[in-house]
Amino acid sequence: MANELGCQCGHGLITYTTLGLCRKCYRIQTSPAYYQKHKTHILASISAYRQQAEFSTKNRKWQAAYRQSHRAECRLRIAAWAKAHPMERANTEARRRARKRGTMVEIFTFAEILERDKKRCGICSRRIVTTELSIDHIIPLASGGTHTKENVQLAHRICNAKKGIGYLPSQTHLALEV
Repeated sequence: MANELGCQCGHGLITYTTLGLCRKCYRIQTSPAYYQKHKTHILASISAYRQQAEFSTKNRKWQAAYRQSHRAECRLRIAAWAKAHPMERANTEARRRARKRGTMVEIFTFAEILERDKKRCGICSRRIVTTELSIDHIIPLASGGTHTKENVQLAHRICNAKKGIGYLPSQTHLALEV
């Protein structure tokens, strides 16, 4: 029976079961019973997880072998995708460079940056045509910057190339509204 503190063990916690146990005591006392009652399901789940891990390893090996034997086809398919999706490719490359440097990486789309910056260059403040579009890291990755929404702005390719890495965040023309 529960004492005046709540649980029959005296934890002082409110009881929530008909056994007069607090949540902590209930878990301790019933977990072996739960395991015995659901043992076959638990073991089946563990077995399925292990088989899935083995499948993943086999699948990765198969994919590597496929890419090796179909190298030319894979390169053409990747090149076609990169040509059809230049902004996504640039974003993927920037994330890869940031991970390689060990800096923070945030996943975002160029559509989010386009909407936030209202299609204006963060360096010269002029409107950007989609064909001239590039993403500029305010604090460059080479200088320890991150690949996050706060550190990224739209820029003309020419403006971004002229900027190089000798650029301070205070020199940006657009206020970042994140």
